[in-house]
Amino acid sequence: WQQILKSGYESTYAHWLTNVLTSTELEPKAQVFWTRHRHDEVVTRWAGIVGSDRMTVVVVDDSDRESIYAHFEQLLGMPADALLDQRNQHPNRSMTLAEAEFLRRLNVAVGGGRGWRPYTDVVHDGLIKGMVEGRAPAPDEARLQTPQWALDRAAELAATYVAAIEASGVHVMGDLELLRAHLTGPESVDDGAADSMVIDAAVAAMLGALGDGTQKPDPTIPGLVRKRLGSIKARALRK
Repeated sequence: WQQILKSGYESTYAHWLTNVLTSTELEPKAQVFWTRHRHDEVVTRWAGIVGSDRMTVVVVDDSDRESIYAHFEQLLGMPADALLDQRNQHPNRSMTLAEAEFLRRLNVAVGGGRGWRPYTDVVHDGLIKGMVEGRAPAPDEARLQTPQWALDRAAELAATYVAAIEASGVHVMGDLELLRAHLTGPESVDDGAADSMVIDAAVAAMLGALGDGTQKPDPTIPGLVRKRLGSIKARALRK
């Protein structure tokens, strides 16, 4: 849901969950979700093309966020920690409850994905990147929660997918049993719980829309001189 918010989706998390997990008439975004996330069918599809002996499923362990780097270093024959050392270059954390609701309401205000078309990718993508990568949320900022009924349904589906992957004969890196975990959450979730947003998040979003999502340091004299000389050199080369 958070990912499709970035492409202009306007509906709430509760609506999206209901459509994805219970509806027989799926919205286009939900159809795309299942094409990508019916993991049993994805594995079967690829195994049928390349052969199960040439396919590896990598299980992501939320309790060990570094293991995925080690798995892909091993798969690609790279030196240990080669990918791990780059993990902070492009963080892709989840949005807080307020950040996600801010983006959703902004999508509604501009008219969804079509409404973003008059804006450049620098503005749209920069706003999101600035908010997500430009700050670290405080520990007490509210996170998005999933209601228990959706977690129950997810556990049912996961058990089916794991059984199919086990029977497929593909290689597995990590522990498939992790995907069978039955999580717990609140009985219900209030879509309107995010009534305010910390100023830092709004500032980071605007900085992203205006540039690269980072606060610029005050200019220094040597820096200004280098910038000026670079402009002069560029004009000379064009001549």
